[in-house]
Amino acid sequence: LASDKGLAGAYSSNALKLAVAEISACDDEVVVITSGRKARDFFNRRGYKVLSAHFGYSDRPTYANAAEIAQDAIAQFADEHFDELRIVYTIFKTALSQTPTCEKILPVEPPVKEKGKASASFIFEPSEDETLQVLAPKYLETVVYAALVQSAASELGSRMTAMSSATDNAAKLVQNLELSYNKARQASITRELNEIVGGVEALKQSQN
Repeated sequence: LASDKGLAGAYSSNALKLAVAEISACDDEVVVITSGRKARDFFNRRGYKVLSAHFGYSDRPTYANAAEIAQDAIAQFADEHFDELRIVYTIFKTALSQTPTCEKILPVEPPVKEKGKASASFIFEPSEDETLQVLAPKYLETVVYAALVQSAASELGSRMTAMSSATDNAAKLVQNLELSYNKARQASITRELNEIVGGVEALKQSQN
């Protein structure tokens, strides 16, 4: 998950660096599903196999966007285009701090049973398979939506920080330019005064 637009500091590049690191650590063939124009362009330029690309909503994602990505991933998983799905996104902490992270979301693994705890049996109506067929896609949509919202908050925080830094730098640049302008103006005035005084002295000498 990355942004659609630039001017967001290192937000997209940090997430993409983590994705490349995860890909490099994998010994098997890797395929990519991207969210955001920056991610699509990044992986296309570098020759990665991009199965599908989703974009146009990175700073304002909706649940429908998450459902679209999740259903795409489920279909690709069912067609055996990959056997494990990991999602790389950015966790929002503060406007100044965002942390890229990678999580495995397919296949869904059951929670590990803790030692010493009694296991309870459940009766499913309808059956377990029918229940999972409904709940599994909803679970994946929820996970993707949470990642999209975290990424959107991180993108906006990073963009706000980048714009604030750019504004501060512009103000400093204006101050430096004003100082340089005033120095040049003062030097020009001093030079003109010297020329006038020199001309007056030359006239006096010629008259004498």
